Amino acid sequence: MSAVTARSMLFVPGARPDRFEKASASGADEIVLDLEDGVAEEDKETARQRVADWKAAGGRGVVRINPPGTDAYADDIAAFAEAIGAGIMLPKATARSTAVVARCLRPDSFLLPIIESAQGVFEAVDICSTRGVKRAAFGNGDLAADVGLSHDNWPGLQWARSTLVFASAAAGIAAPIDGVVTKVQDESLLAEECRSGRALGFGGKLSIHPTQVPAINTHYSPTAAEVEWARRLLAQATDAGASAVDGEMVDEALLRRARHIATLQVSLEGGE
Repeated sequence: MSAVTARSMLFVPGARPDRFEKASASGADEIVLDLEDGVAEEDKETARQRVADWKAAGGRGVVRINPPGTDAYADDIAAFAEAIGAGIMLPKATARSTAVVARCLRPDSFLLPIIESAQGVFEAVDICSTRGVKRAAFGNGDLAADVGLSHDNWPGLQWARSTLVFASAAAGIAAPIDGVVTKVQDESLLAEECRSGRALGFGGKLSIHPTQVPAINTHYSPTAAEVEWARRLLAQATDAGASAVDGEMVDEALLRRARHIATLQVSLEGGE
């Protein structure tokens, strides 16, 4: 499963190469090799080299670079932007910074901007529509700080979350990935946020600890009932416009949903 379809994306500090293999084996669909918040300023250069060594050896992972305007940004771009098939996560994304970074990437690379400012929310459609952007992420911590809210204030951030979901759909890219739960031992909070995020239309969730991965994967996978519903609709529906399946009127909109569920389930069963 790629970063574009990942249910879970686990952050690992770039300055801790001893954790790279553990993160990769954690069950997370994708890992994020972090050069930004997870790395102290004095360790940025070392972290960049450790991540470069890991990637050169065939290690997997998206690289979260430092944002434009920081001292480390140019070195991060020089180190990773021209790599074949690079996956770059851009923090503090705006329409302008996303476009600038996108121009630095190879055509076979992809960009995952993090929407974590009020400006980013209002520019979400432009950000998601930028060439090379395949998916967006929601940065609840920085966004909450930007507007004077607590990072776990779900009602206060719900409109922004929904805006990102609709912006992604409007741009024709994958469903976005939701922000982190910082209370790593609060299993009920994680489950609640996963259920709420999926209900809003998110396709996965960022994680800061390996113990969070199994719950995220479970909550962002189709349920047995959803899979059975999708398979039944696809098996019984006709091509002649709307039809009835088990008393439910089925049209193209429902069939699109059924195809999406079926495709995701096939991907999970195949381990892709």
